Amino acid sequence: MVGTANSLGQLAGLPLAGMISDRVGRRTVLAGSCCLSALLGIARSFAPTYFAYVLLEFVEPVLGVGIFTSSFILCMELTCTRGRVVVGVAQCLSFALGEVALGLMAWALLDWRQLLRFGYAPGVAFIVYRW
Repeated sequence: MVGTANSLGQLAGLPLAGMISDRVGRRTVLAGSCCLSALLGIARSFAPTYFAYVLLEFVEPVLGVGIFTSSFILCMELTCTRGRVVVGVAQCLSFALGEVALGLMAWALLDWRQLLRFGYAPGVAFIVYRW
């Protein structure tokens, strides 16, 4: 059920992120998605019931799916035509390396609540970063 909620959240959030990023700008959506994703990820670690966890698992991708899409399009727009393949591969590679890091964190931290808090800690640091 958790994976289904996440996939449905992405399905609902992708068109919204695209439309909003076209209207207000990709940097704005990228920053907002990072902040909201971090807050909801930390909130998910405090979920008292399974229903609350699944609900937050749905809402987090709806509001946080703009991270990958906005950053990818922003990178493509800022890169010259010849370098776009390399930049696109580098961004996808960073996503894959993040999944490896998540596996290592899950191996080291046995409690899922600690894993969520530790995994979303960089997002919290992003929130307090002074722009």
